[in-house]
Amino acid sequence: MVDEGSNETDVTVEFVCVFWDYNPKNGEGGKWSEEGCRMVSTNDTEIVCACNHLTSFAVLVRFSSDIEESPYHVVLSVITIIGCVISIIGLSFTLVVMLLIRSVRIKQQTHVHFNLCLALVGLYLSFLLGVDRTKIPGVCKAMTSLIYFFCLSSVAWMSVEAFYIYMLIWKYKRNSIHHLVTVAVLLAWGLPAVGAIIIIFFDHGHNYEESPD
Repeated sequence: MVDEGSNETDVTVEFVCVFWDYNPKNGEGGKWSEEGCRMVSTNDTEIVCACNHLTSFAVLVRFSSDIEESPYHVVLSVITIIGCVISIIGLSFTLVVMLLIRSVRIKQQTHVHFNLCLALVGLYLSFLLGVDRTKIPGVCKAMTSLIYFFCLSSVAWMSVEAFYIYMLIWKYKRNSIHHLVTVAVLLAWGLPAVGAIIIIFFDHGHNYEESPD
């Protein structure tokens, strides 16, 4: 045990014999692996390892700690969940009003508001349903893509809102505003979708699974 100056934290230091695996089974570019290697002996001055193959070897230091979860973490998590739920309820009510009241539905600005609310609802739902889904890499990757998509869409529709207000202030023609909404639907949903597709099909990197530590 290594004393870190706190009674609540004990850090365990473990030495690990590893080699650099250039062709890992999971398709990544390379990683440290313990396969075929074991520790023979260790003392204060040296560590002896034995491996059944030849490659690049190293001794890594693995730290693990028993840290009590802070009560503030639980409180903040609850506050975040409550805030997201309240936002989803409010946004859903707004969407229903826009759909049911015809005098509101036919306005051009309502189309922009509707899409922004829809993107925010998708963002909050994806966050609530997927922020803790990290144990299965495929599910984690899918939820990451959804959060990424709706986050970019929300920012895009906020930008459309700002530009729409600018056009109203400078009294652009109604046809120009209608054309803006049509283009905005394609760009504000299409570009984030392209980014999400790239993540799903072309990004074969790391960090789509829960860290074992």
